[in-house]
Amino acid sequence: MRQDHPDRLIVLPCRPESVPVDFALYSPHAGRVEVRCRPAQDVEVAMEFPGPVSSPAGVPAKV
Repeated sequence: MRQDHPDRLIVLPCRPESVPVDFALYSPHAGRVEVRCRPAQDVEVAMEFPGPVSSPAGVPAKV
């Protein structure tokens, strides 16, 4: 799940932490966003139009 803001993209992990997941979505501010989540690793995010990314759940997001 994500929240879009003109100045920031917030990634909200909505899965058990032990389950790896890859997904892509479209953001009106960031374009195509690809996210890769792996247990015990940072969340990796690639965006068509780069900008700040955060995760309020305390999970580091690496762009």
